[in-house]
Amino acid sequence: MQPSRTFKVGLIFLLVALVLGSAYLVRVFRFKASIPYKLSATLVTGSPEIVDAIGPIISLGHFPRWNVHQEKNWAEAHIEFKVIGQTDQGEAEVWLYQENGIWLINDAVLRIEGKTELSLIPLELVNFTFHSESSIGPLNESHEYELGEDIFIKLVLGRLHRINGRIKVKEGITVKNDKGKEVYSNPSFMVFDEQSDTTVYTFENTLKLDEAGTYHIAIDVADELTGRVERVEDKIKIVEPQTVKIRSFQLKKNGFDGVVNESGLFKEGEVIYASFQVMGFNLRTGQIAIGEDLFVLDADDNPVWQSPNIASLKKAWATDEIVLFQNKIESLKAGSYKLKVIIRDENHDVYDSLIVPFKVE
Repeated sequence: MQPSRTFKVGLIFLLVALVLGSAYLVRVFRFKASIPYKLSATLVTGSPEIVDAIGPIISLGHFPRWNVHQEKNWAEAHIEFKVIGQTDQGEAEVWLYQENGIWLINDAVLRIEGKTELSLIPLELVNFTFHSESSIGPLNESHEYELGEDIFIKLVLGRLHRINGRIKVKEGITVKNDKGKEVYSNPSFMVFDEQSDTTVYTFENTLKLDEAGTYHIAIDVADELTGRVERVEDKIKIVEPQTVKIRSFQLKKNGFDGVVNESGLFKEGEVIYASFQVMGFNLRTGQIAIGEDLFVLDADDNPVWQSPNIASLKKAWATDEIVLFQNKIESLKAGSYKLKVIIRDENHDVYDSLIVPFKVE
């Protein structure tokens, strides 16, 4: 008895189905051996967030769904598969991209039916630092700034989500004083929304506070393409600047180690030695920056001799050290004079001045 036509057609369909099914199983087997799938599976099975949500993982779905798009120097992949835990199950979705021949995870989520979506890759806060002078200036490890000084804050983010080459991140800053009162708030202090070939971005911020005191700074950063949010917090201290002062001014004869001339009377042709101390200067990154201007005025306050910036001192210094200045004036004719000294603290744009009368006979 010959097989019926219907039987033959059914047999052909069965054979085709077996061939196609076998081909599909081979494709699945090969894909599960690929780097994108292995990276995705490793991320999911090692995620403590998933264990918290659905319990210890029992297995991953046998038949993942995937789409890989590859060009000459660029590739991306999108993978979905079930994740079965002891208490619940969900659907993992992973996005990857290839850079310089290396596959990297761009983003990953776990969706649990009827529940929230869980992000598996939180924002990475690579670095959070305070600086003086500029955002690339010296680290300010003490977080102490003088009143009126700019506060430079650098925050480096990693693992940003990128869609079609675009990243979008927002930064908000809130500042409270030591009593908990909000003194500054800007939820959109900086926003970056552009095409980019990186998943790392650096926020460089500048703040200035109007009163001395201790402040609490909170910075919220959001990856707006995924809704991931992270917060960093720290304290800074704003101190009143020191005021530079001239102290222990002396006029001397016969050298800087000579006799103090308390009368202020000198002979014509005699060299006048002046010395004084400077205190209360401000340090910036451990250095002082002090300038001196020196003038000799006649009885009508007209300059008969002048030397702006006669001395300039910029070097490392300790706060408790005193700066000694020494000046020499000569070749003055007989008359009544005033010696005017100006000391400039260039680290804080403040100065002190002193006028001392003397005579030459």
